[in-house]
Amino acid sequence: MANSNDIPEGYKATKLEELPDGWDIKPLSEIISFRKGRKPNNLSETPSGNSVPYLTAEYFRTGRSSQYVDLSIDSSAISVTADDVVFIWDGSNAGDVFFGLNGVLASTMTVIRADQNVVLNDWIYYVLKTNFQTFNNQTTGSTIPHVNKNIFLNLPVPLPHLPEQHAIATTLRTVQEAKEKTDNVIAATKALKVAMMKHLFTYGPVPPEQAEKIELQNSDFGSFPKKWRLLPLDECAYVQTGATKGKRFSDDDAIEVPYLRVANVQDGYLDLSEMKSIRIKKNELNRFSLKKGDVVVTEGGDFDKLGRGFIWQGEIPVCVHQNHIFAVRPDPDMVLPEYLAFLIQSEYGKKYFVAVAHRTTHLACINSTKLKALPVLIPTLSEQRIIVDVLSTIDQKLAAEQSRKEALDTLFASLLHDLMTAKIRVNTIAV
Repeated sequence: MANSNDIPEGYKATKLEELPDGWDIKPLSEIISFRKGRKPNNLSETPSGNSVPYLTAEYFRTGRSSQYVDLSIDSSAISVTADDVVFIWDGSNAGDVFFGLNGVLASTMTVIRADQNVVLNDWIYYVLKTNFQTFNNQTTGSTIPHVNKNIFLNLPVPLPHLPEQHAIATTLRTVQEAKEKTDNVIAATKALKVAMMKHLFTYGPVPPEQAEKIELQNSDFGSFPKKWRLLPLDECAYVQTGATKGKRFSDDDAIEVPYLRVANVQDGYLDLSEMKSIRIKKNELNRFSLKKGDVVVTEGGDFDKLGRGFIWQGEIPVCVHQNHIFAVRPDPDMVLPEYLAFLIQSEYGKKYFVAVAHRTTHLACINSTKLKALPVLIPTLSEQRIIVDVLSTIDQKLAAEQSRKEALDTLFASLLHDLMTAKIRVNTIAV
């Protein structure tokens, strides 16, 4: 507890931290009621007039429901509306919280309803959101984690007067809605890129109304303009496998350099926020070093990591690639690196890699032989440049929206903490 001389005027020391004089603190159990969900008696794969979505873990992962409940038949189902707070009680996401849902709860989640004379549902939602780590890091159960009921019930809740609760919740909701809109724009832009790649690699860089005039030829992985050439990758590019970690070298022979791993290669962009290093022989540095303009292609692992491709822009002057990543150096007189990267990202490229990959139950990978055999669609260089320009424009839009999302995420996290702890006060008249 802070020294009373250090507490700002109008604030008081509490077991949480310094809070305004007008704020109270109560345990969660005194200001809410809650009820766990249950598996309903009737489930249908098709919705009817009186049915609502069945809110399972799948729904929270995908945003889509595959099952529905008819409330006119099953009145005992635990249903929620957009005003209710939904709290995940069981599973790896225990402690997560949602708002604005309509449906029937599965047994792994709980509906929480606030005592509206003391606290708003919105306020409870944001209180629980700030305490996710508290719940998730202290679960019970050896097989399936569960929220610790004692921690849940005794969670100390800061309570400003209702108008200030409303003002704070409204401010946070405004930022959250901006985040959701940005997420929607990102999803729409990604869908546009997929559709545009499908069009460009099937018909070439022509307007949709001219697509019917393009004479096509077929391959096992999609149709493409008859005038385009089709060559295996190793006839239009050099493929270099990566360095292997764990080999021992003497200090005189070795050098330690940054190391690009599969985890860094996302589908359409590179994440260099967490780079590791590797010791390799000095005389192998040039062999394994990435050059600006190289197309880095992942060998595989999980199915979604199979054949990811992206241009290395030389962000790190000296960087090598691991043995699960190929560096592909196209012949500039035949194939533009950016064009090849987009082709690998496209449905055409993905179909090829899935078809030739070595598979186990959950994993898939390709070797250098399969990569070198990739049948590359080769239009003229001028056509390639048009395709690259179109898709790069979409990527720029996507990057701008993702930067906006990151900024909003940072703003929301900062405001969530500062507003809920009264580090920042909101004008209740203005809101």
